[in-house]
Amino acid sequence: MSINEEWLKDDSDIAAITIREYLQSAGGEDDVIFPPTFADPKAKYAIDKTETGNVCIIDTVASQANRIEPLFKASPYSAWVPQVRIKAGTQTINLLDVGHRIADALVRFSDLSDTIETAFLEHDRGNSLKLAKLAPTSLIFGAWDSRGTEVKVPRVFSSTIRAFNVDTLHRSAQYVPPIDYQAEGLIDENEMKKGTSEKSPVAQVGLVHVPAKGLGGILVRGDIRRDAVLNLSTIRLYSVRDDKDEPDTDKTTELRAYLLGLTLCAAFAPVRQNLRQGCLLVRHPEKAPEIHLVSYSGKKEVFIPDFSEIKDFTKNAARKIDVMNKTRDAAFDPAKAREAVKKAGGKKK
Repeated sequence: MSINEEWLKDDSDIAAITIREYLQSAGGEDDVIFPPTFADPKAKYAIDKTETGNVCIIDTVASQANRIEPLFKASPYSAWVPQVRIKAGTQTINLLDVGHRIADALVRFSDLSDTIETAFLEHDRGNSLKLAKLAPTSLIFGAWDSRGTEVKVPRVFSSTIRAFNVDTLHRSAQYVPPIDYQAEGLIDENEMKKGTSEKSPVAQVGLVHVPAKGLGGILVRGDIRRDAVLNLSTIRLYSVRDDKDEPDTDKTTELRAYLLGLTLCAAFAPVRQNLRQGCLLVRHPEKAPEIHLVSYSGKKEVFIPDFSEIKDFTKNAARKIDVMNKTRDAAFDPAKAREAVKKAGGKKK
């Protein structure tokens, strides 16, 4: 099925494109994998009980977005997304590597701050063109200017990886020093009297035996699944207004087509799910992805993406809104950051 610009019209019945992709560890279905840990107050996995078992988070929406977004630094995608580079001290950071995107302090305290504020405020008034031409991935993956204009930009694309029906494993380890420092008279006896637990001074510097326990990954009894949604309803929220603050239908269609193209690239470009140490995931060889167009009535229609068509569509859309091969350099301004810190410190608590 081809990309249809009818999806971009306000009266379109298509709500979203949904993706369900089945994954497994590169080591096989029975391999142990390591989910992310979350402090609460000790490190733990995010596992929730359900009526039929449990569900474990393998990669969050935010983490998936941060993994996918740098795709647009590589050819051919880099030609279709403005490359904004911020110099801070001895480092130069691409905006596509910045966690909070256009709302991040690195960018807000640069010499682009006024441009960013204008783009956010215009977006909030229904004109998203400036934001799209400055930082289109902030529209695709979402942003919140919580420390500035407070404008929220809902994400068009979300992706999450979960594992179903898992068993938590634990691991133990034992550090053995190469010699007995106490027996050799190399450690002050008074230091030994302070204890040899893992938090004791002698243990912290590696002079005594230290047993250690921790999480040891999970065994997955059910599926590992990547669920993603390309929200066409959100794309249709974005529009362009002319100099008289009237809706510009043609430019709105061009803007939406551009965002659709980039989001399709984000959704279907090959991404290596090397998530962390002990968690390298690959496609399940026996379970095909399930991709559907979903209407507001709940009706589903199989969608078979043609990635060559997606790239051509995106390239043409980028050309129409004049963002092809655009770069922009900015510099972090320490004075702006210091002033913001000063103001924050002066607020009454």
